[in-house]
Amino acid sequence: ANLIAALEEQGGCDLLVNSGSSSEYGVTEAPMREAQSLATTSGYAAAKAAATMLCHEAHLRGRIATATVRPFSTYGPLEDQGRLLPSLLRALLAGEAPKVGSGRQPRDWIYVGDLVELYFRVATQPAARGLVFNGGGGRDTTVRQMVEVAVEVVARTTGRRIEPAWGALADRPNEPTRWRADMTRATDLLGFRPHTDLYAGVARTVAFALDSAQ
Repeated sequence: ANLIAALEEQGGCDLLVNSGSSSEYGVTEAPMREAQSLATTSGYAAAKAAATMLCHEAHLRGRIATATVRPFSTYGPLEDQGRLLPSLLRALLAGEAPKVGSGRQPRDWIYVGDLVELYFRVATQPAARGLVFNGGGGRDTTVRQMVEVAVEVVARTTGRRIEPAWGALADRPNEPTRWRADMTRATDLLGFRPHTDLYAGVARTVAFALDSAQ
């Protein structure tokens, strides 16, 4: 709100791209569409939804143009070290079995390079102004698939296969049974399709981690 007010006081700006979150949707069984009603289930999600609505209101006032991207489960180089893939790679590359839960949790993974491409298209294509765009892979996947791919990539890279300790961690309560972005709007309006599959994205992340360690 403060940024929007400051921009409007200074005469506006060409475009403000807001980073929302898939958490704004809450729990839903169907693929998440940008136009559906929001049903936040946490303070974080509510704050993200509020920022999205503030940007939309600012756009309607006409002094600044806005657009919002709602990233789903982003992964890749330079990801926060406390998140899933960095934790997996840290253990696997050290020769240790990563501790994980059941792996049943649904995720819609998108490689960071693909997400950056979406942001670029939103920032540069007039059709994006005033709209919200999902930033996901548009595929039903799980935490277990990410773990299995990480194990496979590290095994092929290092010649050493280490199996994870399934069930060593408790699953978080109230996990949804499905979590997938509907990517129709980004495809139809911006020509965007994520092109990095999970194996390729993890392989690039492993390569980056090894190069950074040298």
